Amino acid sequence: MNHNYLTSPLTNYDPALQARAAEIFNLMASRLGRSRVRAERGSYSILGRSRNGVVAKIIIYDGRRTPTLIEDGVYVLTATLAQDADPTIAIGPWWNSRYRYFRLASNQSLEETATCIATHIDAYEKACMEALDVDSHLEVSTSETVVQPLESSVAEAPNHAPSQGTIGRLARDVVRLFKRVQALASALLRHALALCGVRITPRWNDR
Repeated sequence: MNHNYLTSPLTNYDPALQARAAEIFNLMASRLGRSRVRAERGSYSILGRSRNGVVAKIIIYDGRRTPTLIEDGVYVLTATLAQDADPTIAIGPWWNSRYRYFRLASNQSLEETATCIATHIDAYEKACMEALDVDSHLEVSTSETVVQPLESSVAEAPNHAPSQGTIGRLARDVVRLFKRVQALASALLRHALALCGVRITPRWNDR
């Protein structure tokens, strides 16, 4: 199940949850450096190494403000490229950016959680880089197989146009590559979760 949530100012939440969220934020700041973290009005953000924007967030969820099936508490959100059955959440007003999420248990080690977040980030950024590599390969491959032959063909036959068969094959190749990138991103993030001993399922009643 996917969720949307609009945070309140951090000072409006339970002081114990505020302290726990701030502690994990400070741990990430000490690991990644202050340039990679940002305290927002209603949450904490962790930034990517380059142009990946916000790659993780720390929020406090209070169901009294937005009632759903999610339990109250401190949540870690991690960016994802994959579109699969795992539940996601969007934090307003950026509703188009969706994150996987998990709730910090009351007895969960914050050091282990920080390691898990860092592993998530590494997997996500690796997936982004591999997606860019696929895009670059696709661009080069397309220019070599379509553009160059067309340029040579135009000199011989000005009215020549790519056949429907060629366009169809290219469309199928693009779809296959896109699905492979999605599957790779999903596998990398699931592997990161497994390394941290965290298993995310869409059924919150099992938690």
